Amino acid sequence: MDERNHSAASSAAKEPTPVSFADAARFLGVDTFTFYSIVQREEIPFVLASHGEFVVSQQDLNKLAGKESSC
Repeated sequence: MDERNHSAASSAAKEPTPVSFADAARFLGVDTFTFYSIVQREEIPFVLASHGEFVVSQQDLNKLAGKESSC
């Protein structure tokens, strides 16, 4: 049972962290409408989360901001 929990925890650690458009805009230091323009220009991929909100991954957001960590 511990092995299964460890496996689930490591899988969750690899999943991208979802960030709302509003939080992404704050992270980039732009207003929400500017972030929507960035999304429209397809500069960052997005998905519709299960709760109905559009989100981007923290990793893609870091790339866009030029803050990509070296892993």
